[in-house]
Amino acid sequence: MQGQADLVSALEVREFRYRSYHLQSWIDAHEKWWPKCEDPSVWGCFAAQAKSGRYSFSNRNQARRHFAETWVGRQLERCGYICWTNAKILRKPSRSLHGQYASQTRFVEALLRESLGIVPQVEYEKRYLSSGVRLKNVDIVGFHCGRDHWVFTEVKKDRDRLHPEQRAALLFLRELFPTSRADVFVAAVQTRGR
Repeated sequence: MQGQADLVSALEVREFRYRSYHLQSWIDAHEKWWPKCEDPSVWGCFAAQAKSGRYSFSNRNQARRHFAETWVGRQLERCGYICWTNAKILRKPSRSLHGQYASQTRFVEALLRESLGIVPQVEYEKRYLSSGVRLKNVDIVGFHCGRDHWVFTEVKKDRDRLHPEQRAALLFLRELFPTSRADVFVAAVQTRGR
């Protein structure tokens, strides 16, 4: 447990609480969604995220997959942010992106360039790639148009652990962007009972 505390200590942690019925409604929706993965309206309170094309929804028989990320994204969107779980702003240069990942990543990178003048992937390749340092992509990128403000977060549900590559990515983003223009944090998603 001490090792996990050390990994998180330099990073802000924000709690996002859910009730067990939220997770159960997600699991029930997944049963209607999979295997055809066609009708986003089955996701109930998450239907807006499913319809947006900015989020990943499981195309596998893994009912709990993406719940925590979508829960946090939904909460941030209620505060005025537009969120993406499909934008791969930190990746191996050799990784080719296709479909929604490619289009959403290009869109977010253009928005970052226009808003902050920096594209994380470009800076990552300049600073770290030659040294072999691996940074993992963050779970959620969010942008508040009215405030010209960003959020970058790694989501951890219940007892999930923050891995060194995830911590390094968050610290890299924290260093890259001024605190007045971007929040970088670990989103701790925890149940609060029924």
